[in-house]
Amino acid sequence: MTKRFVVLDGDLDRATRVRLAIIHGTAIDRNARIITTDDVKSKWEFLSGTGLSPRTILDLANGDGTSISDDVFKSIMRSLNSYL
Repeated sequence: MTKRFVVLDGDLDRATRVRLAIIHGTAIDRNARIITTDDVKSKWEFLSGTGLSPRTILDLANGDGTSISDDVFKSIMRSLNSYL
């Protein structure tokens, strides 16, 4: 079985990538719906290790992406085991 490797072209903002990771989006998705508190809660087992509150994650993910620092973005994506 060959593993597929997908490289994103980088045109998605960080907030969209975080939303996609939370709602099980794929690398071919070009947008993601606004997430809810229930979406964050469903992933809390993984997201709790980021040190961020559910409300903070919700606000960052539903924002425009400019307030997500490199470290916070990497922490969230690592916790979700996402390569989006």
